[in-house]
Amino acid sequence: MQHHQRSSRSLGIFSLLSILIISACSAAPSPEPSLAGEKQPTAGDEDARRDLPSQDQPTVRLEEGALPPCPELKVSSNEEMPNDALAWAVTPQESLLALWNAQRSFTPLSRDLVDAWPWLDVDWQGVELDGDGRLEQVAVLEPDWSPVPLLWVLGLDGRLVELDACQPASTLVDSCQLIAARDLSGDAFPELVVEQRVEEGESLLSYVRVYSYVKPKDGEAPVETPDVRSVLDANDGDAARMEYARADFVEQTGDGIEDLLLSGGVQGAAAAGRYQRERIELWSFDGEALRLHSQHWAASKLRVFVLYDANAALEQGDYALAAQLYQQVVDEASLEDVENMQGEATGAATRQFAVLRLTALQLREKELSSAAAWREWFAQNYPESAYARVHSAMLEAWRASADLGAVCKAALEQASSEEKAWVLSEMGYANPRLGAKELCPFD
Repeated sequence: MQHHQRSSRSLGIFSLLSILIISACSAAPSPEPSLAGEKQPTAGDEDARRDLPSQDQPTVRLEEGALPPCPELKVSSNEEMPNDALAWAVTPQESLLALWNAQRSFTPLSRDLVDAWPWLDVDWQGVELDGDGRLEQVAVLEPDWSPVPLLWVLGLDGRLVELDACQPASTLVDSCQLIAARDLSGDAFPELVVEQRVEEGESLLSYVRVYSYVKPKDGEAPVETPDVRSVLDANDGDAARMEYARADFVEQTGDGIEDLLLSGGVQGAAAAGRYQRERIELWSFDGEALRLHSQHWAASKLRVFVLYDANAALEQGDYALAAQLYQQVVDEASLEDVENMQGEATGAATRQFAVLRLTALQLREKELSSAAAWREWFAQNYPESAYARVHSAMLEAWRASADLGAVCKAALEQASSEEKAWVLSEMGYANPRLGAKELCPFD
């Protein structure tokens, strides 16, 4: 599991000094100035000469023991400030920390802050992450110095944590945002769910990342930076990736803890297919990380999609379910039939494909009579079809060898001799390609 974290700057001392200076200045009475012209020192007074003002500036005289007036605190961007002023310039991080540490609640940012750093003007969300009774403030920001949006978590141990929650993209980044704060680990504190959307080709890809605050255990030494880490483990990274994803939060694993449910996967390119269905992924916390628990296709009334489900069950070794679904493809009149990418009807081909798969399963169980009974079905419904000729070749091979591998080899040889018969191979690249090689599934 990858762990992407940008360490926060240690700003506590500077912020405290800033607050003390500001407090001292606001508490001290401002002296009444005495302007030039009221009483000027003589030119012969050497000590006074050193203190002579320029000709165009007024002199400010202080009573004995009075504090000098404090400089006006004006927030400026670093680009607008001279280099010699950067030593005491207030940064956005320092400003937010001063605001956080000075008051119990997070109020709307001042106009000065927003004018100086417009990218601070976002929707901050109050989230209780550490159990101290005070809401931390969380937002995804796009600082002008950062190549990627950053997730800022303000208030953990009075500090600011910055994380690279959205990674650099080779194409256009459409958005990066905090979409939810939900307890996905069962520790009674929420995880932070961030979604990054990236345009890729004709699709909009979603990258969903999840972050959690790991509190120090009793007796552990304080850490310099609060531990906010990525907890989604996708094997090849820290993001769940899906086209046009929608995120929901449901409890589906029986442990009483909400899970992350992602729905989507439909591709936007026309060549992907006229008919596609959503993929559904369930991500659940296993005690260490949020991992993929299960995935399946959304239920559909299209006959060809039920065929895909039957094929998937067979590939997973669930032959009983596969046979049940193939029979449903053949018999159920309520299922809808569609056209392929070339505008060709697929209903007849879908039924016949299912019959060939049922034949192979029946021969696997040595049920020759059941497998042979489909010959009459072909004669009644599709007597001259390429699928009917493949079926005959399969039966002949079984009678000759009683070997399932030989049956599928005969099916492929017969199917390869047919011309333009496999309309199910033209459903778009997002769907399975079902041609001559897929008619009989056993080696």
